[in-house]
Formats: sequence, structure tokens, C-alpha cells
Amino acid sequence: MWTLIKEETGKSRISNQNIVLRTDSEKIINPQNVADRLNFVFIDCAEDLPVQNKPYINGQTSQMKIKNNSNAMFVYPLTEDKLNKVVCKFKGKASTGFYQIPEFLVKKVFSTLVNR
Repeated sequence: MWTLIKEETGKSRISNQNIVLRTDSEKIINPQNVADRLNFVFIDCAEDLPVQNKPYINGQTSQMKIKNNSNAMFVYPLTEDKLNKVVCKFKGKASTGFYQIPEFLVKKVFSTLVNR
């Protein structure tokens, strides 16, 4: 995680390596072409998602068949109650997180934000 953070903030000691995308028929080395190819893949996936997730959209999550993949992350929907429990555990520090919002401010306005 720290390696990723350092790379994103420009403090990485690791030099940028050339990106190579290999398909069944070709090897793509131009960064713009790699990005374009991946973009097309993600667009195709996004078009298929509503069909694949139809049981979830209808609230029937128990019927979803999710295959376990140790290299992936899945985030489950968060209820207001669970979020409230997390925010209540905040110590109210002035320190900020990724979005530069202090804990004490989140804790103070949480109920107002949720009730909107």
C-alpha cells in the first residue's frame, strides 16, 4: 500500500517501467494504445454489468454467485447504522484523511449529512 501511495504522490524510488500489454495476437507497447485498449475492455465490461447484476438490483443478493478471487476486492453496500458506528468511533482529531477533511468535522456534521 505504501508503495502505491509513494508512486501516486511522486515520492517513489521505483522508476517507471514501460507498460506492455500482450494479447493473443499482439504485443502493445505504446502507452496511449495500451490505455485505449484497456478503456475498450472496461467499456465492454460496463455494458455487461446491468445484465449480470440484475439479481442485485432487485434486492436479491443471496442469488448472486460471486466467485472467490484472492486478487480482487469487493465492497458490500454499507448501511447507515454501520456507518454511524464507524463515525462514532472517530476520536474527533483535527488530522485529515485523503480528502483533507478533519475527523472532528465529519463527526460533527454526520447526522446532518445522513438525514438529507
